[in-house]
Amino acid sequence: MKNKLVLGMALLSALTFNAQAESIDFSKLTTQEKEEIGKIARDYMVANPEILIEMSNGLKAKQEQAQASQLKDAAQIAIELQDQILNDKDTPFIGPADAKIAVIEFFDYNCIYCSRVAPELKVIMKNNPDIKFVFKEMPIFEDNFPTSKLAAQLANKVLQEKGNEAYLKYHDAIYETKHFEGELTVADVEKAAKLVGVDPKLKPNQYKDKIDNNMELAKKIGIHGTPAFIFMPTSNQNDDNTLVLMQAASKEQLQDIINQLRVKIGEVVAETPAKK
Repeated sequence: MKNKLVLGMALLSALTFNAQAESIDFSKLTTQEKEEIGKIARDYMVANPEILIEMSNGLKAKQEQAQASQLKDAAQIAIELQDQILNDKDTPFIGPADAKIAVIEFFDYNCIYCSRVAPELKVIMKNNPDIKFVFKEMPIFEDNFPTSKLAAQLANKVLQEKGNEAYLKYHDAIYETKHFEGELTVADVEKAAKLVGVDPKLKPNQYKDKIDNNMELAKKIGIHGTPAFIFMPTSNQNDDNTLVLMQAASKEQLQDIINQLRVKIGEVVAETPAKK
């Protein structure tokens, strides 16, 4: 009975995410003890179904804590790599070169969430003309969808031959097809290039080094999916004024983050509605 009571207490500690559970080595339990724990667990949860809510809340809290720590670490690395993030001559940007704030997006043209956030970001760019918006092609789906790589390659060619404004026109044209997750075709990509007066023909692996640089940069920061955003001032970055967001966001959410950053660097924030 005493042994069963100890096992039961151990189980309850684990179920409720009690710190005591970390000191229990369940691998050392016998088969009989594990069976006893299973029975205790079933009986307890039948009698106390609210424990499931407590378990769910405990797990959620741990996940949120881990995610917050991950984003904080990513922001710190972004600060260390800020020159590569902000001043790479081969990276397209829209807005003033001497802007006080930068918003950097890592994206893949085949990413459904990138496609959804593209029109939201377009509104934010229109409403915040004083901000530098930086675009980092990150074709993570290229193994499954070859047009991810092709679109990134041609984006680099457009930038090289025609500059930032043409790049943005090309960028928007691809997302305006509303083709993603394998639906984006070679014809879609080539049409966008021709739209800005660029021959879509490429040499084998052309611009591979530039794309690889973006992929390696993302990896260093801890970005493994798209879209991902970095919000930071262009000087005097610190843990308080640099934020990494590894998910899509609405225009309202994006604007709120920008407004918070404006306050942190000492700007007066006028009310800026996220207009359609």
